[in-house]
Amino acid sequence: MPLTLVVLGWTGYVANAETQPPLAINGIILLVGVVPAAFFLIGALFARKLPITRQDFARVRAELAHRRDMQQPDT
Repeated sequence: MPLTLVVLGWTGYVANAETQPPLAINGIILLVGVVPAAFFLIGALFARKLPITRQDFARVRAELAHRRDMQQPDT
């Protein structure tokens, strides 16, 4: 959030103004469109580098179920 305020300050954003300068509008578009899209793409690239097979997934689920069973008190 602080970085967002810094970027808006650099672009000339005026709080509570009826209209914003074109540079401020471009800054807002950058903050709500381009930056999140870039983070999504970076995350997708990391996800592709972490292949999880069905066997891996089943092993993780079994381990989680085992841990959950160990934490439940006996009744």
